Amino acid sequence: MSNRTLTQEKFLLCAPVGFSVAMKKAAQRQMTTSSGFARLAIVEKIRSLGIEIDDVPPAPEHKASRQ
Repeated sequence: MSNRTLTQEKFLLCAPVGFSVAMKKAAQRQMTTSSGFARLAIVEKIRSLGIEIDDVPPAPEHKASRQ
């Protein structure tokens, strides 16, 4: 399966100053986009609470990039 997924919903949130920079750095370490990183992180958290989301594949395991 490709890392790209079809998204049918958009979600907007407010975050503290510096959040987008931190998310971009985290996404780079996971070798993905900020959007992909955020999506996977949120899905993982929702699933950790015992809630399933229809048609969402499990988050792949990523190796940290060399930095």
